[in-house]
Amino acid sequence: MTSVFHFTIEKATNMLTSKTLPLLITSFLSLNPHLYAEVVSDGTMGTVVTSTGTNFLITGDRQEGGNLFHSFQLFNVKSGESATFTGPGTVTNILARVTGGQASSINGGLHSDIPGANLYLLNPHGIQFGEHASLNISGSFHASTANYVRLGENGYFYTNQATPSVLSVALPSAFGFSDNPPALISIEGNSSEIPKLEVQTGKDLSLIGGNLLIKDGVLSAPNGRINLTAVASAGEVVPTATNLTVTATAKLGDITLSQSSSEKLKKIGLANVDVSGNQGGQIFIRTGQFYLNKARVFADTSGNGNSSKIDISVTGDMHLNKGARITADNNGNGQGGRIAITANTLQLSGQNDEKKDEKKEDFINSLSTIATNNFSSGKGGNIEIQAPILEINPGLIQAATKGNGDAGSITIQAQRVMLKNGGFINAGTTSSGQAGNITINATQKISLSNTSSIATQKISLSNTSSISGSASSKSSGNAGNLRLYTPQLILENKGQISSFSLGRGKAGSIMLTTDTASATQESGIYGGEIVFTSKTISLTNNSGIYSIPAQGKGSSIFVQAYNRLYVDNSAIITATLDAQDIIAGGVNVQSDGIIILNNSLLVANAVNGGYIFIKADQYIPSSDSVIRANSVTINAPDVNLSGFLTAGSQPLLKLPGLSLSRCASFSKEHLSRFLITSRDVLPPTPEDLR
Repeated sequence: MTSVFHFTIEKATNMLTSKTLPLLITSFLSLNPHLYAEVVSDGTMGTVVTSTGTNFLITGDRQEGGNLFHSFQLFNVKSGESATFTGPGTVTNILARVTGGQASSINGGLHSDIPGANLYLLNPHGIQFGEHASLNISGSFHASTANYVRLGENGYFYTNQATPSVLSVALPSAFGFSDNPPALISIEGNSSEIPKLEVQTGKDLSLIGGNLLIKDGVLSAPNGRINLTAVASAGEVVPTATNLTVTATAKLGDITLSQSSSEKLKKIGLANVDVSGNQGGQIFIRTGQFYLNKARVFADTSGNGNSSKIDISVTGDMHLNKGARITADNNGNGQGGRIAITANTLQLSGQNDEKKDEKKEDFINSLSTIATNNFSSGKGGNIEIQAPILEINPGLIQAATKGNGDAGSITIQAQRVMLKNGGFINAGTTSSGQAGNITINATQKISLSNTSSIATQKISLSNTSSISGSASSKSSGNAGNLRLYTPQLILENKGQISSFSLGRGKAGSIMLTTDTASATQESGIYGGEIVFTSKTISLTNNSGIYSIPAQGKGSSIFVQAYNRLYVDNSAIITATLDAQDIIAGGVNVQSDGIIILNNSLLVANAVNGGYIFIKADQYIPSSDSVIRANSVTINAPDVNLSGFLTAGSQPLLKLPGLSLSRCASFSKEHLSRFLITSRDVLPPTPEDLR
């Protein structure tokens, strides 16, 4: 029997010609469509796939309440193809799993003709969206490489056929992962095509899996919600109405957002991750590492609706590079958005190289940015950052206002904050709106250098770095208040902390609390009321503390250096911009230890008389140091004032161009001057970066 069968097959094969063999293969495949189809049912959930040209029509009869279940051996949609889910109008959730052990490739359209139905696509072996991928559904869309979806509290829809599912009428409530490392979810475009996965207004879009990669791709949910979670171990991801939680035992993976050209995004008017709209949406990101390279994450508002929110939690490091941007700006009359970031290390670095040849005033727009700016009559949003290490090199964290509404606030909790090469933290105003407040509470270090600004436990400002809440000359709003708490404050090479007003509004107050503080190389602190408390304070090499109130209202500088105050070739000055000053300001410096002045200035300049009060256990001024005020009181032993103290009834200074806010603009009718011709102790004006 075997030999006869072998002979028959061999004889039949020899009889085939080059012409008849292709015809036979074609006929055989036409009778077996599963051999070439890319959307194939595995037969376990009653799923039926009908191929109609380039479209796969998917129906099924496994329904529990509003949940319709599907199961596939393969699920791939090529370019030019589409897969359409259909069913009764009672369906609210379509749950489709892929069990065949291969990743799904989606390079065509995913459709649903069930009104309002949400689509869940589950493949534990991976999901890849290509440059032609698109969505056409009226509900929300969730793609996951989870091992199961939990339904309510007791229902489970497993992606492994060997594990019996417990189907339920309950709504999907969590995505569950086993001990195996979860697979990748990717969205990848190319130099000419940008895939766009977009849901309708107010709907949700989720990618929940292992590592997530979005390269030249777009996720869009206008006025809706986007959830991104990268999981690297067993656990559950639970979306709720106000949060996205991951079980404490779960190790998290990596999320990478990369854009080859930001100009392409401008052309289509979207960001890589975008929930912008007239009411604002929500973005929740949970990951172990988060990398953004030229990428955009937007939750901007343009109407009168509720504020938007970007909530990012990273257990490891978060990097914004080459002009990456995260914004929740307000362009309408409603409340601005809120950005909350928790990370182990948060780093903003690099300029967008597409803008490197543009005008210098566009420099700040090319930086890696986290912003909640206000451009209208609504209120600006707030930025909250918790990260042991915050580095801006260069970059921008900003909650400013350019509209009639007030700016938001910036709160930073950190151990070390470092601003380099143009790093900037700003909550200023260039309009009638009020500037925002900046509060930085750090436990180790704040460092600013090369036109940067930063705040943390150690504050170090160098190379024209700055922290600013100032108001420009065109603004009628008040400057913001700055509160910095850090063991160590360092300002170097034109490092700057500022909150003054060049317009009609009030200057902001600055409160600094440190253990040790130093300012050198033309660095300075500029504000209204300034309270500076530290164990030791050192001002050297043309640095200083300057109180610059506006509109004829004097203000004061209070410096308490418990152990030592050292002022070398530097200045502590309070002066007014207005000749009609009616309230005198003053300088009050005190130390339980020693105060040393070497070739330095202490000045209280006001039309109505300023005062200087000095109290110390030891007071050692050099003969070339100068104190100028209408009233001078020195409470210290063994003081010899001859040769350097001048007290007059009229001020000797007429206020100059002190160092201007980087966020300020200038107008001829409001510009005042402050001239010191006898010595060079004030830092020169740095370039205005707006």
